[in-house]
Amino acid sequence: MADRISIDFSKTTGRTIKPLHGVNRPDPQYWGKHERLAEIGVPFARLHDVGGAFGRNLLVDIPNLFRDFTADVNAPESYDFTFTDAYLKVLVDSGIEPFFRLGVTIENFQVLKAYTIFPPKDLQKWAEICEHVVRHYTEGWANGFHYTIRYWEIWNEPDNPDCWQGTTDEFCELYVVAARHLKKCFPQLKIGGFASSGFYEITRPTMNKYMVRMMPFFNRFMDFITTPANACPLDFFSFHLYSTDPKEIGVHANYARKRLDDAGFQHTELSVNEWNYVRRDETSAKWGGEHVLKKEMPGAAFTAAELCVMQDSPVDTAMYYCAYSQSGYCGLFYFPSLLPTPAFFALKAFNEVYKLKNEVLASTDGDELYVCASSTGNTSNTSSASSSCSDVQDATAAAKVALIVSNSTEDRALTIDLAGVSRADCHAYILDADHCVLTEIPLPKDGPLPLKGLSVLLILAGKELAPSPNLPDPSICFSRLIPRKA
Repeated sequence: MADRISIDFSKTTGRTIKPLHGVNRPDPQYWGKHERLAEIGVPFARLHDVGGAFGRNLLVDIPNLFRDFTADVNAPESYDFTFTDAYLKVLVDSGIEPFFRLGVTIENFQVLKAYTIFPPKDLQKWAEICEHVVRHYTEGWANGFHYTIRYWEIWNEPDNPDCWQGTTDEFCELYVVAARHLKKCFPQLKIGGFASSGFYEITRPTMNKYMVRMMPFFNRFMDFITTPANACPLDFFSFHLYSTDPKEIGVHANYARKRLDDAGFQHTELSVNEWNYVRRDETSAKWGGEHVLKKEMPGAAFTAAELCVMQDSPVDTAMYYCAYSQSGYCGLFYFPSLLPTPAFFALKAFNEVYKLKNEVLASTDGDELYVCASSTGNTSNTSSASSSCSDVQDATAAAKVALIVSNSTEDRALTIDLAGVSRADCHAYILDADHCVLTEIPLPKDGPLPLKGLSVLLILAGKELAPSPNLPDPSICFSRLIPRKA
């Protein structure tokens, strides 16, 4: 069977391209802009694990913002916003909306001693502290700001002992108290949680000791908040998945959507706000492959494929974990050079699809093939828009964009059927083992296009891709960890 992608740019699906290329924990930066993240149009930055252990004792975490729990919750002098203010200003100035996690950073070494991952001593006071944090960043309280921050997440992974040392019911009680209070104070904002560690049980017959805790915790949480006495807001439900199979997220998202719908939360959004390529096997463990491969084409092809799957799933928002360059989980930048990786360019390719908003009909015929395509909706003319330095106008000048992914390790000959566009107006860009940045290649007028295994193809109609600034010669491999072919 021939491998084939079919795209009809003249037919929109009625769905918009969703903001799925958010990130977690950008590097702590206190002035200027996140130029690289702005380049790929990151829509959200989730504020969890910011700066590393304990939030550097400076950032985001409630114990860092309100250092003395016995202090007056209404007094501005009880709060220390200094570094978090500077951190958020850089994000906002970079065009990135914060997705604010209310709680604490993971404590990976809590087996030695836990510090901040216990239930608050006074749940109502903790909720009121969070209220003042929200007021500071959205209403200007305490010499604050009027930022657009729509999502406020209560805690992170309370089903993980590295994040929560209380019982399941103690967390449920915290969530109910905090969600009720915050929604009463800010009915226009989205209050949710609980950043579940995930639903591995439904797709993996073999689970580790942490995974077996996750489903019982979720079940109890749902039972708890659907009891009339505990009724509370759940504007969004967030969960996580680390995988090497991009199709797995679709299964988990469909499961979560059904559970929420069945419980009466039909309008609750789904956010996959931690995800990444994580390969854990005996071979890769011997040489650190778990973290190396997410920076190379295995991680890049997975990243692009996962975005395509989430676009076709009930997921509403998503955030890649993570953008902190010194973390092993950061697949977007090499360290210490901070040069962008192939996974970075996979997000850049998706952003081209995202900017045009209107999803168009696209289908695949072949194993491990994925596609996501969009248009401005004006399919009759791909070149009439005037050029402008405005990012928005420049984005809409390309009326049609397609992201195509081969997540197979095998080379293939791919037939690409394009309707509603002239091939003469198209520019094609490849990301593969021989091209560590998106590099323009000829798009065949007829016949199949040879694709290497693990590759990402971007097609733009009526516009060329803006080059990434300040890069070395793309003929060299930025990482030098994986040999380039001659």
